[in-house]
Amino acid sequence: MAWWEVSLSALVFLGLHVGISGSPVRQKMVERLAEKGYQIVFSVLSVLALIWLVAAWRNAPELNLWSVPGLSWLPVLLMPIATVLLICAYSAPNPTAIGGGRFLKEENPAKGIFRVTRHPLMVAIVIFSFSHILTSGDLADLILFGSLFMTAALGMPSIDKKLHDRNAESFDRLAAVTSIIPFVAIMQGRNTLSLSEIGILRLAGGLALYVVMLYGHEYLSGVSLTQFSG
Repeated sequence: MAWWEVSLSALVFLGLHVGISGSPVRQKMVERLAEKGYQIVFSVLSVLALIWLVAAWRNAPELNLWSVPGLSWLPVLLMPIATVLLICAYSAPNPTAIGGGRFLKEENPAKGIFRVTRHPLMVAIVIFSFSHILTSGDLADLILFGSLFMTAALGMPSIDKKLHDRNAESFDRLAAVTSIIPFVAIMQGRNTLSLSEIGILRLAGGLALYVVMLYGHEYLSGVSLTQFSG
């Protein structure tokens, strides 16, 4: 598969999330489709773009750009954090998600994992993509993980802006006790860590997902588990 297809699929995926979701184009689509209609169309397009990107990546020829010996341990070390954040993002009340406005009105708008970061899903993607970029110097990997990294990194301030535009007072209450970078609000004394609010089941679920991804790594990516020990 030619390199142009990997690059084009990455641009389409990034364009959907930055060029549409994070721009005035989104509002124009909402005006035509309504919020629910927009969410359905955007979700379908995002899934299709991601499938195309992954397919192009899997079939792209290898072209190694750099090699950094000794970094093979990095994803193994960081991915448990990413999987816990991922499970928490989808299983806990999310004040930054669509329909999460009701949580912003509560006395404590940030609970559980949102005390750690107000964007657990985006941070999980950043950790996942950045650790893999550093580990692999392959061009196809750089395109795939680079597009995921940019989507998540640019997505966090974009989400914050949309939340602020919808209800500045509610967002300011959330921002006052949370941070984008994990643990910053806690270290600054604006919040406290509560493992009981996160819950043992979410922590266990995140670690279980990590084990599944680790041992399914060769099937998912074609990279053997033994390569992590080299």
